[in-house]
Amino acid sequence: LSVEIEAVSDGWLLGQKTYCADLLTKLSMQDCRPVVSLGDVPEKIEDEEEPPLAEVRLAQRMAGGLNWLATRTRPDVAFTVSQLASAARRAPQRALALGKRVLRYLAGARTHGLELRLSTASRSGDTEALLEGVGDASYEEGWAQTGVLIKFRGMAITWKSVEQVQVPRSTAESEVTSMAYTA
Repeated sequence: LSVEIEAVSDGWLLGQKTYCADLLTKLSMQDCRPVVSLGDVPEKIEDEEEPPLAEVRLAQRMAGGLNWLATRTRPDVAFTVSQLASAARRAPQRALALGKRVLRYLAGARTHGLELRLSTASRSGDTEALLEGVGDASYEEGWAQTGVLIKFRGMAITWKSVEQVQVPRSTAESEVTSMAYTA
């Protein structure tokens, strides 16, 4: 799965630095200037009438490669990658701008990954198998996004970020939907 597992004193570190390097090389971004955050993602670029097929294909390839990271060891890029994938066909210029931003971020954060550490209770010998779910919503008029994190014995085992199916009418409604989705 291209996941590198490193044992640390009280758990494991899962990363994909080799895959990141290969992806940067494949998309000719190996010498790009790194950025430290995804916070400055460009504003929406207008939808194009009939986007060039070459741009669409490149945006789709970029979305696929980055989605592999986002769903394995890099939840930090998952939201931006979902935006990229949504825009790949109808607005490939926006998708490419988002993808290049993520690639520049990854160039400076190749060694980041998931740390799976034993909780204090697990280290002390307590064998209670606790399953926790945490969900949140981001609301904007006309749509909402739900993020969910599931932990087992204190370790993150899965996460997901999805656009809510129904259009919520308020922040409260989007939060309730997020709680139901988490459950």
